[in-house]
Amino acid sequence: MPLRPDDTTDQIRRPRGTLAADRGIDDRGIGGPLYAENRPRKKKSPRDVGASDPNRKTASDARSESRSEGPRLRLILHADSLEKSGRHTFEGAAQTLKLDYKKHYPGDRVFVFFVRTGAEIAAVINACVDRSIVSLDIASHGNQGGVHISRKLPKPIPSSLLQGGSHYLARRNSAKPQSVADATMIEESMHGLYTDPTAQVVVAAYFNQQIGDGCAYLSTVNFKKFADNAFVEFHGCRTAEYVPYLTALKSNFAASFSAQMPPGGAAVGHIESAAPDEKPTAKDNDYRHGKVRMYVGGRLSGSGPVERSHARWKDSSTPPTR
Repeated sequence: MPLRPDDTTDQIRRPRGTLAADRGIDDRGIGGPLYAENRPRKKKSPRDVGASDPNRKTASDARSESRSEGPRLRLILHADSLEKSGRHTFEGAAQTLKLDYKKHYPGDRVFVFFVRTGAEIAAVINACVDRSIVSLDIASHGNQGGVHISRKLPKPIPSSLLQGGSHYLARRNSAKPQSVADATMIEESMHGLYTDPTAQVVVAAYFNQQIGDGCAYLSTVNFKKFADNAFVEFHGCRTAEYVPYLTALKSNFAASFSAQMPPGGAAVGHIESAAPDEKPTAKDNDYRHGKVRMYVGGRLSGSGPVERSHARWKDSSTPPTR
């Protein structure tokens, strides 16, 4: 299944050495100055069609002529999920964000992508022009270790004694402790973007999941693609939390992400379980409420958590009132 840009005809460069190289991505770059809105659009096959929009474009449809250093890009990614309802909720949240970005920043280019793996998240970022990304939003499941994407295995597989023991140790101080016997079979795989190999292993142990294809680490992301003072927000659970039972992780994902960004770059994430809305509807999903933390350069910004619904940040989807 190809990467799916929802709202662009700009060109996408093929990121060498990544999973995206096999997913129909062209070889120039997101953010080129020339568009191709007037080119004939080829018909999509059913397998390229998005979950809710039969006219959604795929990455292979994107076309332009050159790269430049000038664009201001706003990336909105919505991730795959174990549950079909989760996929639709993340997509709904992405569309809500798109409307706000277009309203507040009419001169910027807004891109919405569906991503199935951490490698695809890295590929979309790495395909952009250097210093062009002014904001990135990811609607997905999450935890202290990263953007978590999981899927059901075709059939359960036996767990190892090491996996079972690790699962017990990871869960013993959680709200739902489990025993080694609870992890005799593995039923799910994980495919997300994690801080590093340690975070990936700890998350796999906690959820008793098999590490699947497409997992990626922050080291695979080219942070030169972000502009100075760029804003990043993770719309998922606990990416900015220090979870007591994940003691092997010395930092959280939002802090680690911000530490790699150019000067002034900020990353925001929830410290609790995130919900799509206090009163979700089929047409309006929004994770911008609940307690969040902001990190700049790997360090906590301000005195601590803030209520997201009240927060106003430069270059975010909720900018300060002029």
